[in-house]
Amino acid sequence: MILITAAGGMTGKALVERLIAEGEAVRALVSTESNRNSLESLGAEVLIGDLIDPIAIEKALAGIDAIYLMWPNFFEGEFSGATAIIERALSNSLRIVYHSVFRPHIEEMPHHWEKMRVEEYLYKTHEDFVILQPCAYLDNFKKQMRTIQEKGKCNFPWGIQSSLSYVDLRDVAEVATLALHGEISSGASIELCGPQGLSGIEIARILSKELGRDIVAEAISPSVMVDDYSQACFEKMNEYYVKHGFSGSETVLERLLGRPARTFEEWLQNQDLV
Repeated sequence: MILITAAGGMTGKALVERLIAEGEAVRALVSTESNRNSLESLGAEVLIGDLIDPIAIEKALAGIDAIYLMWPNFFEGEFSGATAIIERALSNSLRIVYHSVFRPHIEEMPHHWEKMRVEEYLYKTHEDFVILQPCAYLDNFKKQMRTIQEKGKCNFPWGIQSSLSYVDLRDVAEVATLALHGEISSGASIELCGPQGLSGIEIARILSKELGRDIVAEAISPSVMVDDYSQACFEKMNEYYVKHGFSGSETVLERLLGRPARTFEEWLQNQDLV
């Protein structure tokens, strides 16, 4: 059985769906009841518990063969919380696949730097691990699709000039499954970038073509996050993107997939709203 922590978001659900399709038993650890039904409908065993509760973690690890260790996005305390889980996993000889982030060693982005520290801890303490470092998800555009179609605008809090790499979450889940099944050698740190570095202007151009109507890219002010730490992370991330962009290479992802990584156009063609 495989444990997925913080499984209630997009990544957790995509991975549950992929693993269940592969015939794997999955236990999903979430903090609230709100995601129980959706995860159980996919076939997962759902456990409600706090990531920093030792009792909940011990219960979650019981009978587990591997763990997909993920922390909620922009959520404080990742180093102390994730390393505590790693310590408990050590005695069980579990394979750990750690969900990091593309280029965690960038100090200007606090949530990246926190993940870098967890990676360093894994290097020092654990033998059987794989680190995945995905870039931004194409799936994040789902939140905007209705507004894009109704108002003809696509919003970017980091401006419309900076180029970012995007990856289809299905491709991430496919590689994560390979890692959890031991098909990727221990000790690997893997950047997962899609095949396109796209600016807001280029994204609007693709949307216009695929939707058959004019879509405008619009720079907006960053939204207000739920707490000071999240807000600081989000603002510093956007500042970095404005200055430097955030693009990488698809070579490693495509080698692991054994095929081309999915493009933005291919992702759009798979969406019900298109």
